[in-house]
Amino acid sequence: MGRLCRSVLTGRNGWARFRPLAALAGLGAWVLAGAPGPAVAQLPTALAVSVSDGPDPAASGGEVAYSVTVKNMGGFSAHEVVVTITMPPSTAFVKCGSAAKPPCAVSGSVVTFNVGTIPGWRQASVSATLTMPSVASLTTVTVEADADSSDATDDRNHATTTVLPPAAYITFLPSGRVGPIACGDTLTAESFGPDTTARLDGGLGCASNPFAIRITASDRTLDLNRFKIVGGQALGNVGILVNAKRVTIIGGSTGSGSGIEYFDWCVKDAGGSRKLTIQNLRCFRARSAGFDTNSKKTLITNSLIDRAVGTATTTAEPPGGVGIRTRVDGAHIKDTIVRRTATRGIWVSGTVDKNGDGRIARIDGNPSTMRIENSSGVGLWLEGGPHSVKDVYVQGDGSDGVSTDGVVVDVSGINNILDGVVVKAFGGHGFVLNGTRTDLSRSSVEDVGLDGYVIAGPASALGGNDVTSARHGYVVTGAGIDARLDTNTADDGRGDGFVIGGDNAAVTNNTAHANAGRGFVVGGAGGFFDTNFAESNGGDGFAVTGSNNRVKASISKKSGATGISVSGTANLLDTNKAELSVGPEWVIGPGNVDGGGNRASGSAFSFTTAGGSFD
Repeated sequence: MGRLCRSVLTGRNGWARFRPLAALAGLGAWVLAGAPGPAVAQLPTALAVSVSDGPDPAASGGEVAYSVTVKNMGGFSAHEVVVTITMPPSTAFVKCGSAAKPPCAVSGSVVTFNVGTIPGWRQASVSATLTMPSVASLTTVTVEADADSSDATDDRNHATTTVLPPAAYITFLPSGRVGPIACGDTLTAESFGPDTTARLDGGLGCASNPFAIRITASDRTLDLNRFKIVGGQALGNVGILVNAKRVTIIGGSTGSGSGIEYFDWCVKDAGGSRKLTIQNLRCFRARSAGFDTNSKKTLITNSLIDRAVGTATTTAEPPGGVGIRTRVDGAHIKDTIVRRTATRGIWVSGTVDKNGDGRIARIDGNPSTMRIENSSGVGLWLEGGPHSVKDVYVQGDGSDGVSTDGVVVDVSGINNILDGVVVKAFGGHGFVLNGTRTDLSRSSVEDVGLDGYVIAGPASALGGNDVTSARHGYVVTGAGIDARLDTNTADDGRGDGFVIGGDNAAVTNNTAHANAGRGFVVGGAGGFFDTNFAESNGGDGFAVTGSNNRVKASISKKSGATGISVSGTANLLDTNKAELSVGPEWVIGPGNVDGGGNRASGSAFSFTTAGGSFD
C-alpha cells in the first residue's frame, strides 16, 4: 500500500527539501515543520505490470518463457519491490532468467523475485520458463504475475498461453476423406492413396519429436490451412521434412495466425528431391535455417521468414541463423520477406543450369515484397552461379561497430547478375564482389559503415549504380583486374569517391560529388579513364598514383586540394579540365605524357616530361 505524503517548507523563499517527521492516524505521512503553511499531499507511487509469453501458441509439453515488466508510474522510487509469478498446477518450473538480475526462489506454485528499488519512471523485468502440460486437445494456460512494494500501490496482470495438442486431423482432397495425424508421422504414398492434397484441420504442438511431419510421397501437396505447427527445445528438430519429388507446401497466410514456429528448421529437404514449392508460409524463430533445401528447381514465393536466430545446435551446419539456404541448382525465390536473421539472410549455391534460362538461382520480385530486413549478419550471399538477383531490398539492423556486409558474391561466384538491388544500414560494406565477371547495375548503397562497393574479383562490370553515406564509394582492389565502371555516382562519402587499385580498369562517365576525401584515386596500371567528373570533393579531384593509364576528357571542379594530381609515371593525359580548386589546378610529376587539350582555370597549357604545377 502506498504512503500518503505531505511536504514542508524549510528554507527561505522557497521549497528546500522534504523531511519525514511522524506517522499520523495510521498513515505513513509527511507533516509541516518550521514555518506554518498549508499541507501539500503527494500522490502515492504506482506500479504497472505487463506479462508477455513465448512461444504462444506452445507445444504440448513444451517450454514457454514468461517475461514480467514492472514500471514505476510515479516520480518517486518504489522500494522493496517483490514480483511473484504463480504457476498453474498443470505447469512445471524450469528456470529463471539471469540469476543475477535478480535471483529467484521457488516455493510450491510461486516463483518469487526480490527486485528491490525501482526509481521513478523506470522499470525492471524478470522472467521464468515453465513447462506446459501434455494435452490431448487445444488448451489455454493462464499465468498470473504480481508486483508488491512497501511504499507503492501494487498491480497484477496475466498472460494466457494456448497449448497445441500433438495430434490433429487432416482432410485428403479431392476425396474429402478425413484421417488423424500426430507429431512425428510420415505422409507416405499409401497415406494419400489416390488423393493429391492433405489439408491440416488443426494446430500441432511438437515439443520433442525430430520432425513434426515428414513427406515421402511424390507429386503431393500439404496445405497448413492457416494453422500452426509449433516445436520446442529439441536439437535438430524440423517442422516439415521432405524426401520426395514435386512436393508443394502451402501455408495459407504469412500473418501471425499460421505457419511453423520454434524449430531448428521450418522446412528441410532431406535430399534427393526435385521441385519443392513453398508458398504463403510463415516461418518464425528457426534456429539453424528457415527453409533449407537440396531440391533442384526449388520455388519459394510469397513467404515470410522472421527471426532466424542462430541458436547453437548439435546438428546445424555452420553458421546457423540463416533465413533461406538453397544448395543445388534451379532455385527461384520470389516476393518473399526474410527478417531479423543472425548470420545470413539468403544463401544460395549451385553451378548447373536446370531452368534452361542460363540462371542457376533467381531472386526477384518487387522491392516492397522481395526484402531482406534488419539482418544482423550478411544480407545476401551468392556462391557459384550464374545467379540472377533483381529488384531486391536488403537492409541491415544498423548496429554500430558490427562489420557485416549487405551483399557478398563469394570467390566461387561466376557470371552473377545483380540488378536493382538496394542496400542500406549495414556496419560493413554494401556490396563485396569477390567472384568472376559479376555484373551489377541500377543498384544503390546508403548509410554503411565501410565502403559502398568493393570489387575484389576479376572482370566485374558496374553500371548505373549510386552510393551515399559510405566510407569510400567504389573500391577496386588489386585483385579486381579488368573492372568496368560506367555511369556510377558517389556522393557525400566520408572518404574517397572512387579508389581504383586494380589494373586494366575502364572507368567512364562516373561522378564523384561532395566526398570528404578525393574524387578519383587511380592506383592501378593500364587503365582507361574517360569523361569522369569530380566536383566539390574535400581532397584532390583526381589523384593518379599508378602508371600507364590514360585519363581523358575528365573534369575536376571545386576541389578542396589539387584539381588533378599525377604522381605516377607514363600516364597519358588529354583534354582534361581543372578549375576552381582550393590548391593548384594541376600538379604533374615527371615522366608523364601530354596528349594535348588540357586546361587549367579555363586556359590551355602544356607540360614536358619534367611535369610541374599549373594554375
